[in-house]
Amino acid sequence: MVAFYTVVQYVPDPLADERINIGILTYGDGHVRSHFLQNWARVKQFGETDTKSLQRFAREIGSLATSNQLSLVALGQSLTEDNLRHMMRNWHNGLQFTPQRVSTLSPDALMNQIQKLVLREPGQRQRKRKEYRDDAAAVTLVRQAVRTVLTELVGSDAKKYLRRSATVEGRLFPHKFAVAFGNGVLCGAADGLSFESPTTDDRQRDIDALLTAVSDVREKWPKLPLATVIFPPKSRTRVYNNTVTALERHDVTLFGNQDEAQRWAKEAAAPLLTA
Repeated sequence: MVAFYTVVQYVPDPLADERINIGILTYGDGHVRSHFLQNWARVKQFGETDTKSLQRFAREIGSLATSNQLSLVALGQSLTEDNLRHMMRNWHNGLQFTPQRVSTLSPDALMNQIQKLVLREPGQRQRKRKEYRDDAAAVTLVRQAVRTVLTELVGSDAKKYLRRSATVEGRLFPHKFAVAFGNGVLCGAADGLSFESPTTDDRQRDIDALLTAVSDVREKWPKLPLATVIFPPKSRTRVYNNTVTALERHDVTLFGNQDEAQRWAKEAAAPLLTA
């Protein structure tokens, strides 16, 4: 006997194609089994949005065990394996399914094995708490600040103007920034960098990539508001000081907290009100 599985993924911005695993479906003996996250905190932070619709989807999938009905997914039809495969082929927006994969395990054994590998529950494993904020924390801060300001300025239209993991054209090459925003015309772009985390070769490459990006973008966009959330080290280092100097030389606004980030974003986004 063979069984199959697919991973259910949340993709908040299909253009950025960033995704997070939220559930697993296994099947192969005529019955579909499901397992979804119990704690949605990571998903909420990842998508910077409410997760109620995702949790409703998970509950309706889970209700198959008793009701065998799934109005959200199959429009009132029972969820057969054929219906599931149809969903996997045709869903391409916020909820997506990985291609079907096969296993020689039974569907139940496969579920027990796979869920431990692909679903991360906060608190599932006791991990040593980080003693520092990393680049991801800096990026999250600036994205949340920009999103908050845009929502205050334009309400529900904020999503139309905001781009996560945005590509900004430089004079020579395109470059990735954590966030950019505009309405036809680019209003601003920002990134995040932490010097609280340990220094590694990868760390230096990240610094070099950011400096290259702002230098090239500044050549093409002399007046474009650029900013970086930057978390300083406990003790100032030469690398940190040189990075700050280089960013400021390219007229990049630096800040280290939410309030400062929102003040910058509000000023940079002001043209949206007159567009």
